Amino acid sequence: MRRAAHFANPQISVISLQTLLVLILGTITGIKVSIFIHGLIGFFGFFILSRQFKLSNKAAVLASIIFSFSGIVGSYLSTGMVVFINAAYMPYIFYFYNKSDRRKMYLLVSAGFMALSYYFGYNITLLMVVFLTVFTLTSSFLKRSLKPLIKFLFFLTYFFILSAPKLILSLQLFFIFPRLTIGHDHSGYKFVYLLYYLISRKQNLFELMDLPRYSFYIDENSLYVGILPIILFFIFFLKNRKEIKRLFPLLTTLGILLFLMSGYYAFPYIYAFLKMLPVFSSYQVAQRFRFDFIIIFSLIVGLGYDRFTRIVGNKKICDILFVLFVAVIYFDLSLFSITNFFRPTLIIKDNFSRDNTGPFVQKKSISDYTHYSYAQNIIPKQYENTDTFTPLSLEYVAIQNNIGTTQCYDSITEKIAAKPLESFDYRGEWYLKYGPGNVALKYWSPNVFIFNLTLNKPNQHDLLVVNQNYFPGWFVSLDGKKWQEAKMENGLIAAKVSQVNKTITFKFLPYRKFFGDIFSINITTK
Repeated sequence: MRRAAHFANPQISVISLQTLLVLILGTITGIKVSIFIHGLIGFFGFFILSRQFKLSNKAAVLASIIFSFSGIVGSYLSTGMVVFINAAYMPYIFYFYNKSDRRKMYLLVSAGFMALSYYFGYNITLLMVVFLTVFTLTSSFLKRSLKPLIKFLFFLTYFFILSAPKLILSLQLFFIFPRLTIGHDHSGYKFVYLLYYLISRKQNLFELMDLPRYSFYIDENSLYVGILPIILFFIFFLKNRKEIKRLFPLLTTLGILLFLMSGYYAFPYIYAFLKMLPVFSSYQVAQRFRFDFIIIFSLIVGLGYDRFTRIVGNKKICDILFVLFVAVIYFDLSLFSITNFFRPTLIIKDNFSRDNTGPFVQKKSISDYTHYSYAQNIIPKQYENTDTFTPLSLEYVAIQNNIGTTQCYDSITEKIAAKPLESFDYRGEWYLKYGPGNVALKYWSPNVFIFNLTLNKPNQHDLLVVNQNYFPGWFVSLDGKKWQEAKMENGLIAAKVSQVNKTITFKFLPYRKFFGDIFSINITTK
């Protein structure tokens, strides 16, 4: 564990349906079941959202298929980015947000789904904040009313209250360790690239695509929907002035989202402005606004289908065409993801050796460790130890082998102080800095360490150091006495001890630190 503020990490899904499933079924099975269940949740949510926008039942099914099975889903799942499956909550957030116009209590429900999404991970939450901000501002301007803005402020208030336990810590983490993003000048879709990612079937993990220059990997780009949905999308706009007027706030939102997705390739550079805001500066990839885009796109495709059936007129022919459209779109999207993403992707199997009986150690890298020789039989030779599969794809392997890694991708760029096993300065996972003595581990968890201490010399004073990154909020109790803030020793957690001390307890108490700083008081209760 290299991060002390584990719960504060905006990408950690500690409080989520997925965590519950993992605890019940185990890591691999739990995550797979979580993916399946969230797929169903997203499909049903988009169906009721579609009905809210007056799509027919058949059109709602069609739109839900596109939302749930587009290339977006296949691309991020293929590289293990399950942090995005909380996109399943997006339709519910938008649905109850709209429903609150008639009954105010639904605004709290909408904020509840937003908080649920945030406890899973912050990426989708940020995207929905932008989506609702743009939609609200557009609606307020077109209606020439402040009511949408007032509703949005209440929504944000409810969301803050419901997500406060994690949000407070995450904001603290962001401001202490701001993420240093890279590659800004290349982030975003060019128009021709957007069209390519919507319809080209040559998108996968292992081959160069038919593009001269593109930014980031395919998992941040793919938006495949196929030709037929594109046709239905444009059919909606054919001599359909009344519906266009009804949906003008939504269509205007779509236009603004296209500029956001374009990043630094389309003027005005809305994305560049967004990057100047706190927290949003952590976003590396403008292409992630494709999650917002697919909501409106799928709705318009469904409306285009309804428009098409009205043009055809004959009910029997329309029923046949519906079955045909569903079959073609579903199998096209499924075959695309299976062929291009899932079939060649490393699916971690529980078939490696374990050595979790030994002491917990931290290493700089796991790619050279003997327990991972199994990868040679699974990963194509040219992709071993590449970013395609490491380090994210091997985290489960590391956990099973009782290993922590001091170098891994994270949404927060913090300075790493914990020493890996290979380091010349490595002195163990806990040690006395100066004199002789014995430190025995009594209890260890991500946020509590308890040690039994014996110092050899009379009147000896020393410094007990734990090989974990220090973060504000670590407290220490000596022999069960009052809590006091732990020391920082070269970026590690530490405490001053003496010969009289027998039990040393470290505990991560971030709220004690947070509220203590706000009210400038020293809380000393046990």
